[in-house]
Amino acid sequence: MKERFRRLLRYSVLTPFLPPMRRNDAASSAPPLPLPLMGKGERGLGGEEVRTVVKDESGDGEIGLRWKITPTGTGTVATSRCGIRKSSLYSGQTAGDLMMEESIRMFIAIELSPAIRRWLEGAKTVLSPRLPPDAVRWVDPGAIHLTLKFLGDVPSRRTGEIRAVMDGLAPSFRTFPFSADGLGCFPNTARPRVIWAGIQGGPMLGDLQKRLEQGLERIGFPAERRAFSPHLTLGRVKDGVAAVRLEEIGRAVETVSMESTAGMEVKDVCLFRSVLQPGGAVYTVLYRAPLTG
Repeated sequence: MKERFRRLLRYSVLTPFLPPMRRNDAASSAPPLPLPLMGKGERGLGGEEVRTVVKDESGDGEIGLRWKITPTGTGTVATSRCGIRKSSLYSGQTAGDLMMEESIRMFIAIELSPAIRRWLEGAKTVLSPRLPPDAVRWVDPGAIHLTLKFLGDVPSRRTGEIRAVMDGLAPSFRTFPFSADGLGCFPNTARPRVIWAGIQGGPMLGDLQKRLEQGLERIGFPAERRAFSPHLTLGRVKDGVAAVRLEEIGRAVETVSMESTAGMEVKDVCLFRSVLQPGGAVYTVLYRAPLTG
């Protein structure tokens, strides 16, 4: 509530001083921007986004519109627009509600043991000197996890629904062994873009991911079209690396041999929050669903 009041006060002060705005697309018929719907940082200045809500042409709902605001010598021009799909709204929710609501970037994953993180650090240490200098952007082993389902930006109020799906799986699965084993590249070692460590999790891991995917699809999260390919991302090849250097990376990955880790017991599945920062994403566990089968 304080944040909303602060925004309203800020815009009530700034609005009289903003230059006139003309819109160069179909959004020109939209009503004036309702100040309470403007999100944090959306001042309508310096190339930032401004949002509003208009009635759908069919008359059966609302669509949120966003304009990219660009200052010019003669005024402020809205150069782009996109809509909030009605499929992303839930029962009783308007597009305005969606734009005002806090969203959390979430994913569901298996948290790794210290032993596996040490193995990943060792793989990086062995592999790095064999690669062309400054060709790979390495992932901090402390931030690596096995992703089962990426959810994206989700309204915070939906956390309970996601937890319920996770809890519903728990009685059907018992703890199972899990280890890192071998190195490889996506899409392949001839054209490496991602360097990964393989996973040994047995059929239980695939069953768990499949059931999780199905449960989340029932509450509105689209199922992933690609087949589940469990792996741990060690590093990403930087853009612009020459073809000859890509071949060197592929050969190095093929020749490095790493013994399998002692492994770990997967005892729970975690709901993570991801916050993107200049130094990289920061992950926080929001919820753990223990496997009790």
